[in-house]
Amino acid sequence: MTTNYLQGPIRSVDVLDALVWEDNTARDRAMNAGMHSTDAYYVAWKWLTAVVLEGPRPELPWHAQQALKRVQLSTMHRLESDR
Repeated sequence: MTTNYLQGPIRSVDVLDALVWEDNTARDRAMNAGMHSTDAYYVAWKWLTAVVLEGPRPELPWHAQQALKRVQLSTMHRLESDR
């Protein structure tokens, strides 16, 4: 069976890019709706940056863990990482 998205692991740099994109999108949506944005994507980005740079890892709260999982499972981000 052939699929249109990547299989297997996704590179950390691609996850970082996806987290930045999702954070910007969430902030834009919140601003347009006049609401507060979630900081989940930013917190996950900060944590993963520390992991990649082999620095001290801050605590990764539950909502940031969920954001990290969401971008790694997103078909759209899997397609973008191939470019």
